[in-house]
Amino acid sequence: MTLNQYSILTYLGLIALIAQFCFAPFDGIEPGIVTGTLAITLGAVALHLFNNRNPNWMRIDTIFILGFLIVNFQWPVMHALFGLDPYYQFQQVSLSGSGGFAVLLATLAMVSWLLGYALARKRPGRERYDRVGRHAAVGPLHLAALAAFAVLAGDTFFAREIYTTITFDRVQTVTGEAAYLLVIVEILARLALATALYVGFVLHRNASIADYLRDKSLLLKNVSLLVFAVIFMLGGERGQVVMVAMSAALAYAHLVRPIRLPEFAALILAGFALMTLVAYLRTGADLGSATEALTSYGTWSVTANLADSFVTLTQAVEMTRSNHTYALGQLWLAQFLGVIPLFQSLFISQTGMELADMSSALAISTYTLGASLHTGLGSSFVADIYLNSGPVGLIVFPAIFGFACFHAGQWLYGRSGFIKFYIATIMAGYILYISRSTMLDPLRPIVWGLLVALILLSLRRLMPERTAEPAREARALA
Repeated sequence: MTLNQYSILTYLGLIALIAQFCFAPFDGIEPGIVTGTLAITLGAVALHLFNNRNPNWMRIDTIFILGFLIVNFQWPVMHALFGLDPYYQFQQVSLSGSGGFAVLLATLAMVSWLLGYALARKRPGRERYDRVGRHAAVGPLHLAALAAFAVLAGDTFFAREIYTTITFDRVQTVTGEAAYLLVIVEILARLALATALYVGFVLHRNASIADYLRDKSLLLKNVSLLVFAVIFMLGGERGQVVMVAMSAALAYAHLVRPIRLPEFAALILAGFALMTLVAYLRTGADLGSATEALTSYGTWSVTANLADSFVTLTQAVEMTRSNHTYALGQLWLAQFLGVIPLFQSLFISQTGMELADMSSALAISTYTLGASLHTGLGSSFVADIYLNSGPVGLIVFPAIFGFACFHAGQWLYGRSGFIKFYIATIMAGYILYISRSTMLDPLRPIVWGLLVALILLSLRRLMPERTAEPAREARALA
């Protein structure tokens, strides 16, 4: 029996063991539950890492596991083992009441994800490289869209009022024409990044960041991405910047050189500290207050902002107890309908349903804070699946997602063509935050981005006999 087969049997056994307890919800959060579930999870993760030894630590699987552990285990450990409490009363009540069962659900989801990843295997086959024609137009288009967005979004966006005094509908940071441009800007940013990385590192085979930056065919795309980052950081929209940075970092680690464990740890800690600091600063806090908040829980504070999303899972448990049922997929409607422009609004007008009836993020926020609210709690990977399909869903859907993550990691090497590379960069961008969002969050940018790519770009497969050395032909045709 191979190590991978042993891993699969181990994960199946753990799933069978944990699932027995997940169909009988219980109250409270005890140190024994937290330490037991954490030990199971870390043991399963250790088996995964041993089975997937790689000098590169900046990978889709390692980033997902890290984000998942922080979101689903940090607060239970802080509360049950160290006596710390979240800042808000409703977080404390939710954690104390349902934290133990919630962390058990998270353990089931994590082992299921590991099983799906272990079941996926690399498919043997010929490598594929694509000529990416007309890619030079993406940079200017992105810059033009950014300029229009900056003008239309106006002071409300750049003053970060969405995080201080007002809200539009709990999910939008801008309204009107700027809201439509926001979607275009985000899609073009992802397409600019994917084409720049694919042409620069896969086709042109630049051997370093310096070589990549000297590649004149990529100049406007790189400038547009820098402007994108500046504009969105000024508006307090750190999530968009993190996604672009994560895509770039993972692609670099796969295409140029591996990121070793010490480098990985340093980059992750610096990134968490910076993004947590931005989270406080965008609400109007001064640097002194933000720095004080950043150290309020000691070393835990670096990732406390990400860990706060655990409340969405405990609230999801409370919601299912209150409703005595699961949504059976209804809370995924908003994301499926959102793939078709304007179709979500049309569906709501025809059915009379509220957006909170079709989105786990809004359902959790409405349940917790009431219908008339000026903020939102969001959702999380485990909470979203549990609300829609219960413990059975936590066995099935994380495994499917783990299977997809394995293949996305393979596509990130750029040897499967541009379309799969683009999908992989989207997955890479979302992979840290997906534990505090939902499994379907990457769906719209993947579909819309591919449609835009098919309209703007000219993709043609390079001849098989030339794919071992694609750079020469790519330079001639790009």
